[in-house]
Amino acid sequence: MLKLTNVYYQYDEKPLLNGINLSVGEHEVVGLLGPSGSGKSTILRIIAGLVKPLSGEIRWNDLNLSEVPAHKRNFGLMFQDYALFPHQNVYENIAFGLKMQRLPKAAIHKRVELCLKQVGMLSFADRKVTELSGGEQQRVALARAIAPQPGLLMLDEPLGALDHTLRITLLEELRSILGENGIPAIYVTHDQEEAFFLADKVALLNQGIIIQFGEPDKVYRNPESLWTANFFGLNNILDGEDTGEGSVRILFPHAEYNFTLPTHIPSKRGQLVHIFFQDGVINQELHEDINYLNGTVIQNIFRGYEYELKILIEEKEEFTFHSIKSFPINQKVKIGYRNENLHFFL
Repeated sequence: MLKLTNVYYQYDEKPLLNGINLSVGEHEVVGLLGPSGSGKSTILRIIAGLVKPLSGEIRWNDLNLSEVPAHKRNFGLMFQDYALFPHQNVYENIAFGLKMQRLPKAAIHKRVELCLKQVGMLSFADRKVTELSGGEQQRVALARAIAPQPGLLMLDEPLGALDHTLRITLLEELRSILGENGIPAIYVTHDQEEAFFLADKVALLNQGIIIQFGEPDKVYRNPESLWTANFFGLNNILDGEDTGEGSVRILFPHAEYNFTLPTHIPSKRGQLVHIFFQDGVINQELHEDINYLNGTVIQNIFRGYEYELKILIEEKEEFTFHSIKSFPINQKVKIGYRNENLHFFL
């Protein structure tokens, strides 16, 4: 339904977006995930028609939006600060967009009531928005955004100002509301928990470039770059040297490990190779296709449903490991990894 092709944008003559290619399908929620300043909000403003790209194309159902003004695009945009009208009550805020569509009063009333019911605010219709809590204002802003039945809904860090407990509650409600309305949406956040919970697909954005795009579990489990692994906090990474003979050597003061370099990685003797180790097993039977590392347990924290272990590899590099089993401090362990659980980055 929505497709961005080679979109570039600069601010104060500095590049901000560098060839953005992104698509949002029918009834699909796409999470734009990345650090502050990566260009996430700018992408929304370009789609909404609030700013013009330097170059590139934005199409909606095969319609080129380059000459379509913002008020005719029928896109909903919800900001972090909610941007509610303080001089209007809850009902009037939600009805605003419907009045702009010049709908009959009866149709407006019916639609506002439905939206209020969806966000659990039916009894707040006459309340001043300045008297509402942050969570209540967020619900009103969401109701106002979906009331005109936009073709696309865009949410820019809508839960960023709320505390963790309230955020979790509203995330569940937001997921339900988006599903009920079937509106395709783009959800901007720097919080991977939010993106993974809501989105059908996530686009990882860094310095104006989409680093990786796909279903949340596949993106998380198959990082395609060192930046992606670091962004997700996947810190089980060791640096090695390409031997030039199809393998990577990792040297420690008292140990040496060699791992087979995948054929899709160009081999060059002496080049630095980063290896991300994923989903290892501790002290289990090792087979020929298992690579292992020697380590020592230095921390064991019970998280309620699992143990978080800190394991020092060869007395030098610290790994984080999650286990349903507890291991005593200072216990020597072997961590085994299958070949498919090793990710190599240059």
